[in-house]
Amino acid sequence: MDTSISIPNDFPRGCSKKELDGFIAALSKEAQNLGLEAKPSIPRQSHRAYIGTLIQLAQSEKRDRVSTRLFWLSTSLAFVSAFVAGVALYVSYLSLESSSGWEEKQLEKVDALVSTIEQSNVKLNKSNIDSTNTQTTILVTELKKITKNIETVNKQFKRDAASVAP
Repeated sequence: MDTSISIPNDFPRGCSKKELDGFIAALSKEAQNLGLEAKPSIPRQSHRAYIGTLIQLAQSEKRDRVSTRLFWLSTSLAFVSAFVAGVALYVSYLSLESSSGWEEKQLEKVDALVSTIEQSNVKLNKSNIDSTNTQTTILVTELKKITKNIETVNKQFKRDAASVAP
């Protein structure tokens, strides 16, 4: 191996990414130049295998580091996703409770409106009015009362909806 390349004792784990890239480049260049200069103490094939092993170790270390980063990133993302899902579940639960209360109030108002309409029908049925004009006048009066009740319920509905909205 070329004497200009010094491999540290903690190779490849103790090296930075830049150092690993530098070793890979230098070792690759030495492997290419191996045919021109061979070490007398190490046979040519053994030296080439040693260089190849060092290159593989460096590349494997780089892949392991990327793999570890991706593992922690995906694990963190999973925890964040679970947290967001929990928050969404909590908000939907609160919304369900809120809408249930709102529905009960609206049903009470609708029941009151239906009761008012039924009372109006009873009044009309009890009063056997002979004249068509008189009946029309009574109907118009009752319709005005019903319309006024509907407007009141709508106003209450809007106020309740505004107080319930987040």
